[in-house]
Amino acid sequence: MGSCLVRSRDDLGYVNTEPLLHGVERDALTTLLRQLENDDAMDAQISPSQLQALYTLSFSDNRELQLSAASCYAEVSERVTGPLTVEMVKPLLHLLTVPNIEVLKSATVAVGNFALYGSGQNKAILMKACCLEPLVNLLRHYDLDVRCHACGCITSLATSEQNKIEIVRQGVIPSLIELSRVVNTRAQRNASGCILNLTHVAYNRDELVAAGVIPVLIKLLTAENEDVQFYTAAALSNIAVDAKHRPVMVAYRDGLVFTNLMTTMKTSAEKVKCQACLAFRNLASDEENQQTIVKRGGLSVLLPLMSSQARDTASAAVAALRNLSIHEANATPIIEHGFLHKLNDMLSWKQHSEIQYHAAGTIRNLAAEEQTKQIIEHGTLNSLAEVLQDSAIVAEVVLNEATAALAILSSSSEVCKFLMDLLDGNVYKVLMQLILSSPYIEVQYNSAATFGHLVVYYSNCSDKLVQCHPSLNDVLHSLLMSKFESLQQAGLWIILQLSDAGLKSILTFHTTDLIAKLKQSSNSSDIQNLVRAAMKALQRT
Repeated sequence: MGSCLVRSRDDLGYVNTEPLLHGVERDALTTLLRQLENDDAMDAQISPSQLQALYTLSFSDNRELQLSAASCYAEVSERVTGPLTVEMVKPLLHLLTVPNIEVLKSATVAVGNFALYGSGQNKAILMKACCLEPLVNLLRHYDLDVRCHACGCITSLATSEQNKIEIVRQGVIPSLIELSRVVNTRAQRNASGCILNLTHVAYNRDELVAAGVIPVLIKLLTAENEDVQFYTAAALSNIAVDAKHRPVMVAYRDGLVFTNLMTTMKTSAEKVKCQACLAFRNLASDEENQQTIVKRGGLSVLLPLMSSQARDTASAAVAALRNLSIHEANATPIIEHGFLHKLNDMLSWKQHSEIQYHAAGTIRNLAAEEQTKQIIEHGTLNSLAEVLQDSAIVAEVVLNEATAALAILSSSSEVCKFLMDLLDGNVYKVLMQLILSSPYIEVQYNSAATFGHLVVYYSNCSDKLVQCHPSLNDVLHSLLMSKFESLQQAGLWIILQLSDAGLKSILTFHTTDLIAKLKQSSNSSDIQNLVRAAMKALQRT
């Protein structure tokens, strides 16, 4: 709609030019003003009359009326609880194309509010109404505030995987990278937040890396604003999930990502420390990076974070340590830095199974690298045994790792002698109970392996194994009768261990009969080989 101009003179004789509104525009403005004054008028939904007024003002040629419409949309977006419709959005989309900064600011505020605080259906409606195209265009606007507003809107829409992919396909990445380079906290915060949302999709991560986002993110790690640091560290962590992107990250300026992440991990904001640790963890998935991080001082940064009162931070730190412990060259530095005491402590955190899991997994990795003496000296065997004793309240993944660590360690005679005295000398009972009662196959198998190593040291007190309840023969019966081949193998292996220790006499006829039945029933060549070895051992005088 157009408007006429009426010319009049003021008292000093100057000519004023004032817009003369058409009747329909005047009525529309009056309608909106009256209803905005009524707090309840727009609480549920935009009425047909209100929508018609918004159409009239939005498509007017009068900038002041368009600003009124945009301001109205901004206020309404804070109050309306019902879902939008495409028709309700059309005037707003037009306002996103108006060449006026104030109109654009109010219109983008409205879009952001509808997406963030309105009905859960609003994001889908806004996408269906094609609001993405004008928002992407506004990311290239000359006014920084408008660009930041538009970026916030896009971030709000980047929630579903489909939306995130569509946003990238609309060509948003170059504008986001350019905005993140602006030396302005708000611009960096909005751009890095939007980039973070987009990195949750593998396709987007590929596009972002190809467009050159990694150098920008690495530099932003040292920004002063903690939100920027958080978004940036989280985005890098997500990108580092993909093995193909990790070399690109490390190659930039000779591994600057490690230096900047370690700097970020020393910040006071727990959420930033946590995300930096997670990025460390993902980067440490590569063998080469595992050594590089340790050589650059990463262990000294991780150790205090494992004592953080923020459990998410402590969990992320021990997860990073676990990946670093995979490399055999890192075992000694990890122990020398004093991590075993903290790992022992973390094994007792019964309310935080993820922390227990990573702590036990780290010990398992260290156990495989011949660190037996240090593990014994630091009391780690006792901590592992206590986890087994609490098996009824410990998560499956924790038990898997703890029993695996003990199975590895118990191949050492020195460890077995130490284990004999743990839990008041009853560690063998705990192992037998796990073999019989654990619902987890891996836990049963690992416990059987540890038990098989221990039986060699019971030659002078074999009555313990026979007279206790459950007894050794109960355990062997359970293993040999299992439907799982791995447990059958474990049972036969224990029999061989007993024979080598001179304890075959404690086996009952029923146990030897089960071996014969297993020979008849199993088609596995591995089982048959073990059966023959067990029968031969039992026949020896």
